[in-house]
This record gives sequence, C-alpha cells and structure tokens, in this order.
Amino acid sequence: MICSHMRATHLFTDTINGHHCQVIGYRCGSWEAFTRGECDSCGRAGEDCALMGYHMDTMRDYGNFSMFYMLTADRQPYCGQLHPNFSLFVFSSLIWVPKLEPMQQLSCSRN
Repeated sequence: MICSHMRATHLFTDTINGHHCQVIGYRCGSWEAFTRGECDSCGRAGEDCALMGYHMDTMRDYGNFSMFYMLTADRQPYCGQLHPNFSLFVFSSLIWVPKLEPMQQLSCSRN
C-alpha cells in the first residue's frame, strides 16, 4: 500500500468542478456485500447514503463510525462509473481508495 493524498485531491476537486454528477457512498457492512448489490439503496430518508467531497458538510450525523462504499472511475469524471475500481471512506478517521492495482490508502478527518 502507498499513501496517495493526490487521489483524494482529484476526487474532491471533481466534486467541485461538477461534471453533472455526485459521488455517492452507500453504507454497507463489507465490500463483499456491496459487490453483491446488497447495499445499493439510500434508505427511506437517505440515511444509508452520503455525499463525498465539497458537499459533505450537508450530510447528517452518521455516528462515530460508518463505512460507505462507492464506485469511481480511474479518471475524470470520477462518479457514475460502474466498473471494478471502488472507493471506501470511513467518516471521522480514514479514507480508503483501493483500486485493483495498486491499492492506495488515504487518511483524512472530518471537522
């Protein structure tokens, strides 16, 4: 694993610049459950989804630890691409942006 803060910068910048899509994370217990399609709903009141990036401050309180998975592209626009690259972010402590090759770990905090 390598630390790549540039990947986080690219993903965040893309949420500001638009491309007419939003990067949405889905709350899920595991990557396996997410890839089986078990966590593709935002819930009745949107409680199982979170926006990543610039509009992250508009989200609700998800408690001390929540994991959200999302599909991303390997280039702009990063959102809305349904292929094997994925991102996982955990509010309050860690951001993971794994790809098939190589795996990258990003850290951040929510203020």
